[in-house]
Amino acid sequence: MTITAIILAAVVVGGTGLFIGVFLGIAGKKFAVEVDEREEAILGVLPGNNCGGCGYAGCSGLAAAIVKGEAEVNGCPVGGAPVAEKIGEIMGVSVGSQEKKVAFVKCAGTCEKAKTEYQYTGVQDCLMASQMQDGGPKSCNAGCLGFGSCVKACPFDAIHVVDGIATAGSRHGKAGAVHFHVYDRWKQVTATPDQHL
Repeated sequence: MTITAIILAAVVVGGTGLFIGVFLGIAGKKFAVEVDEREEAILGVLPGNNCGGCGYAGCSGLAAAIVKGEAEVNGCPVGGAPVAEKIGEIMGVSVGSQEKKVAFVKCAGTCEKAKTEYQYTGVQDCLMASQMQDGGPKSCNAGCLGFGSCVKACPFDAIHVVDGIATAGSRHGKAGAVHFHVYDRWKQVTATPDQHL
């Protein structure tokens, strides 16, 4: 192997690298995605927990939705009123009042109140049980099945199954609000902290 071959190989590799670098630089500018400065500012104000408590995949999803007008400026349950005020300033809107919200089931069918129509012995999961006859073993079709799917889904440890029914409240939780979707029985509504779901 001669010195000429080594120099030629270095020139070819260096030239290829230079070409690829210039190409990627031009492509990066041509195909750049425009980001609204307000979205970046809102993302900087949000807590950064990426908990999904707002109903979006993370803080960046909420920030994008606020800028597009698809979400309220007070949509972050973890940040609360102080974060909502800062976001309102960025967006140039007033915040208004913010209600504390928790998960809620349509009936309070504890073991004593809701009759069990049959013995369910399948997978101990509310979604699986709800696919059974009459929407599950309990007589109340809209009520809590008590298998704890909501407990597993809640990122705040704010829900516990007590006496066969889910309960939520500030005494359980690490955050002031809970919002997630397990299946059709769960909706986000205003409720008192220790109210039976």
